[in-house]
Amino acid sequence: MVPAIFVAFVKMPQANRTIIYEIDAKAIVTRDAADFALAIPWRSVAAARETRELLFLTLSSGALRFIPWRAFAPQDRARLRAMATNLGAG
Repeated sequence: MVPAIFVAFVKMPQANRTIIYEIDAKAIVTRDAADFALAIPWRSVAAARETRELLFLTLSSGALRFIPWRAFAPQDRARLRAMATNLGAG
């Protein structure tokens, strides 16, 4: 069985599949090549969990988000880990 999110992603136009992450002390912004953006303030992140491939975020609403580590240079991964560790401190 193929997860529905994968099927939905594959059917998206290429401009919506090219993702850029912008992360600072206040929020995580996910932006696609069509310039659609979604901002998630750190204060709305209830928990963070790492795997070798992903950073999983659980939002206070119960929603789940994931960020692939491959989207970041190694030196930026350490900063992202620090921000996820200090949830809501921004």
